[in-house]
Amino acid sequence: QLVELARKARQISDSLRELGTSLSSTLHFEEVIERIFDGIQEVVPYSTASVQLLQNGALRVKGARGISPDHPSWDQGFVVEQYPIVHKMFQTGEPVIVTDTELEPLWKNTQSGIPIRSWLGVPLRIRNKIIGSLNLDHRQPNYYTQEHAAIAATFAQQAAAALENARLFDETYRRAHQLAILNELANEMTGLLELEELCTTVANRLSAAFGYYNVAIFTLDEAANE
Repeated sequence: QLVELARKARQISDSLRELGTSLSSTLHFEEVIERIFDGIQEVVPYSTASVQLLQNGALRVKGARGISPDHPSWDQGFVVEQYPIVHKMFQTGEPVIVTDTELEPLWKNTQSGIPIRSWLGVPLRIRNKIIGSLNLDHRQPNYYTQEHAAIAATFAQQAAAALENARLFDETYRRAHQLAILNELANEMTGLLELEELCTTVANRLSAAFGYYNVAIFTLDEAANE
């Protein structure tokens, strides 16, 4: 029995190391998300899973496996304090297991309509700051164990680092792209002599480059002093 336990522990350790290498080999956010789902399935099976990240004070689904893209949970933000089980995870910074959702009085399903009987939530942490959670759901009650939680917690450390690296890469790329647009715009402006055409061009390019919903340019009427 001890030999079997040692073999299993070595197998899990090898799998986690390989998964960490896989996660660190890409900087594309969507690809990191997909590799997280592929990887965790190998060591902690699930029926459905999601990655939720904090954004403007609420948890938002950034990726999911086994959940339809049309499901309303993709568009909703979940306030942590309104979900006691999730709030507990954020307070303790530790994984939380719900062995049977039908018997847990504090359970509130953020993914209504999806059959969840056993749930494992794992915090995603960067430099002692929780940035979100990895949520694993199973249709079988009493499925997840403390061993699952320990394995998922180790994996979540690697996943959080990969997500942060991808986020920083996306942010750097976006800023570089925006600066390039501004440089092109500055060059274009030197050849535009009509004020209306100039304002229209600037507004359109800024809206496209920065994702602004509205861009307004006001000019001063010197004669009317307004």
